[in-house]
This record gives sequence, structure tokens and C-alpha cells, in this order.
Amino acid sequence: MQLNLPARMGRHLLYAVWQRSDSTEAFYSCSDVTFGGTTGVPPTPTGFQQLGQIAASDLPIGTTVKFRVFDRNGADVEAHNLTIQNGDQPASEWLSDLATMVNQASRSVRIGQLQGGTVVVPVGKTILQVYALTADSGLRYVLDTTFPPNTNPPPPSGTIWTEGKTYTRGDIVVHLGKRYICLQTHTAWVGAGWQPNAAGTVNVLWKPI
Repeated sequence: MQLNLPARMGRHLLYAVWQRSDSTEAFYSCSDVTFGGTTGVPPTPTGFQQLGQIAASDLPIGTTVKFRVFDRNGADVEAHNLTIQNGDQPASEWLSDLATMVNQASRSVRIGQLQGGTVVVPVGKTILQVYALTADSGLRYVLDTTFPPNTNPPPPSGTIWTEGKTYTRGDIVVHLGKRYICLQTHTAWVGAGWQPNAAGTVNVLWKPI
């Protein structure tokens, strides 16, 4: 369908209804649309797929952070290591360094903020977005943190595995202090014993990462 839309700016919802001429059957749709610039021309579309975000906190010198990327089956795609040096302890500093490193080396993801069709690394931010370079990539990621000796590291971050919840392939959870990635979409029925570390579920429903 081709139609003329009124002048608008920013994000809007386009709601459409149409009906068959030979019956009472009707069809409905909703579309998210963005009007950009001063002329109403929408921004150039990109193939980026937002995967999630990284929320950073201050880290001690000698800490190693590893940014790991997995495919939809839980296999490793790539990994990027950053060791915290003197002056890089603040969250905004090491997160910027990590994002720059990943963006220069990765063939599959970018870290930063999407601006004008590209991902840039802003200054002074403690939360950055993670994007796959192609839509529907099935990629997942996790940030592993290894603290130097004689420190008390926090437990691994992530969603805690919960009995009775439905999980989708590629979901990452934490169970008993370890991370697991979901291999098959399923519901963890109460009483079924499908914990990620159970003998019958490891490498069937869940894979440790």
C-alpha cells in the first residue's frame, strides 16, 4: 500500500485496519515508525540487532574481564580479554576500553550506542548496549570477571535459574554460582528435576559456559 502520511517527528505507531470486500473478515496491523530530520525522511535502516547491555562497576587493578560471544547453539564464537590497569579502575574507563577493543577486533558484534547508522563508544558511560552486526543472528554474550588474588569477588551476574519458568534457546542463567546457556526451548516444570547442573540436562537442555 502507498499512502501519504501527515508531517511528524520522532517515533510513532501506525495502526492499520482493512476489510475484505466479500466478507466481514477484517485485518489489523501495528507498525513502529520513526520520522527523522526536519524533512520527515526516516533514518537509514541498519542490520544491527540489539542483544542487551553491559552495566559496569569499578574494578580493582589486575582484574580480567572476558567478553564472550556464543552462537544460537551455545558454541563459542569469539572472546576478548581486558586486564584492568592503573587508571582504568573506574567503570566508565574500562568499559570504554573494552568496547573499543571489541569494536576494532570483532566480526560479529559492536558495543556502544547506535547513532546515525553506526555504533560509537561514548565517553563517561557506565552502561553500553551490545549489538549483533546482523539481524536474527542468534548470538548471545556474557561478561566473565576474574578478580586478582586476595579479593572477594561478587557472585556471577545474570538471571537466576527458576523452576517453573520457560526458557528460550540462547538464554543465559546462573545456577549455584555457575553460568549456563539454554540449548533447547523448554519449560522447567516444577518437580521435573531439570536444573542446569542435573546429569540428564547438561549438554541436553543446558551447557555450562
